[in-house]
Amino acid sequence: MQTKNPIFDDISKIANGALGFAQTMGEEAKTFWQSKIEQALLDLDLVRRDEYENALDRLKAVEEKLSALEAKLADKPEVKKATVKTAAKKTVK
Repeated sequence: MQTKNPIFDDISKIANGALGFAQTMGEEAKTFWQSKIEQALLDLDLVRRDEYENALDRLKAVEEKLSALEAKLADKPEVKKATVKTAAKKTVK
């Protein structure tokens, strides 16, 4: 009794080759579309999440410094008046 049929063996090899080819083409298609989507997002000039969070942190630090400076100015009324006058002159020009 014969255990291996050469026809089935050939069909098996062809099927394995076709599956390997299909898998490779699927990976190529995935890579192609990922690069196209990334390029489209770059063209939109969107902000990345880490850049956005960094900008928020810097904004919070500036707001804290501004609050501290405003508190210092509140203690010194003569400096506050002079600052208001200079700011008014700058806006008139």
